[in-house]
Parts: sequence; structure tokens; C-alpha cells
Amino acid sequence: VPADLADRSAPAIVLDEAVKLALARRPELRALDITRAQNEIDRAFFKNQTKAQLNVVGGYTLSGLAGDPLESTTEPPVGSSADNALYARLNELSLIANLDAIDPPPSSGTAAVPELFVGGLGRSLGNLFAHRFPTALVQLQMELPLRNRTARANLARSEIAGTQLERQRQQLEQVIESEVRDSMQAVRSSEQRFGAASSQRRYALEQYESERRRFESGLSTVFLVLERQTVYVTSQALEL
Repeated sequence: VPADLADRSAPAIVLDEAVKLALARRPELRALDITRAQNEIDRAFFKNQTKAQLNVVGGYTLSGLAGDPLESTTEPPVGSSADNALYARLNELSLIANLDAIDPPPSSGTAAVPELFVGGLGRSLGNLFAHRFPTALVQLQMELPLRNRTARANLARSEIAGTQLERQRQQLEQVIESEVRDSMQAVRSSEQRFGAASSQRRYALEQYESERRRFESGLSTVFLVLERQTVYVTSQALEL
């Protein structure tokens, strides 16, 4: 005895809703969207590489200057013959200009070195941590890409890849829409075949009941009754 099916009704969905649902859930479209996002990043990067660049570079250093005085640091004593001639010439010019004479400074043996430079490692570290000799540096570096064919080639390649991905997505959307249309058509065709099979089963049942009643009245034969019954069973199987 065939069992009655509880899910005979076809899903109630229109074609546009089915296409939107398929486009929102197909994993190949999601993978293609990720690839397109990567291509957009590459295009932005390569486009930036074709432009001029201006970089600001800054630096700050400290020096610890110290050491022992050397003989090379000494100077000739003040008051030598060269200095006396120089001051004599200056006094002559001052006299002509009605200015006071310049007295030469007292002579000294060596030039004095400041104490903060005299010492070893300790003095050097002390000058370093005391920030006595800082050096600050600020630079502007500009790069002008003249005929930067590599960056332009990379940009052109990424743009071509982006166009190919766009065409690929359009083609994939068309394939998905075609598959949805085929599936919807198959569902409708199956629904119509099911309706036809149900009608055929009902007609076969009516013919079988009618032929059975005629047999009970003596107006038919066993062969005709069995034939109607066979047609009815066949229609039941077709409906299932």
C-alpha cells in the first residue's frame, strides 16, 4: 500500500529571490571577492609607487669629547716677532686714523685647554650625560620617479588582473543564474509531472472502481477488472 507523502508541495520561491540567495551563498563568489580585494590593495600600492616621495629624516646625537692634552695643541707664544710686527702695523694705522694704540697681550707659553675637555673615559661619559655637545639633524629627502617603468608595469599588470577578475565574476554570476534557472525549471517540471501523475492515479482509481462495480453487477469480466487494477497500481507507482 503506497504511503501518502507529506511534502508534496513545491517550494514557493520566485526566480529573482532564488538568484539573490544563490549569489549571496555561493562560496566561489566569496573567494573571488577576496581575490578582488587583494587586487585593489595591489593597485593602490603600485599607483603610490609611481608618484614622487618626500621623506622627513631626523636625528639627534650626543658626543662625549675629552682626552689628554697633546703637544700639537700648543700654539706659538704670544709676543713673537711676527706678532710684534703685526701690532706695530696696527698701531701705525690707528695713529693715522686718530685712534689709540693697541697694546699686545702678555706672552704665555701654551694655550690653555678648558678643563671639561681634559680627562679620560670618566670625563667623556660626564660630558655625554651632561648633554654638552648635542647635534640635531633634520633632512628632507625627495625621490622623483623619472620614467619608472617597473612601477608603471606593475600598475598596468594589476589593472589588467582587476579587469579579468571583474569579467570572471560576471561570467560566474551568469553561470550561477543559469544553474538556478535550470533548477527552478526542473522543480516546476517535476511539480507538473507530479500533478499529472496524481490526476492519472485518480482517473485510474475511478476506472477501477467503476469496472469493479460492473463486475459485481455481472456486466464485466475478471480480465477487465485485473487490467484496470494493473493500470491503477502503475499510476500509483508513477505518482510515488
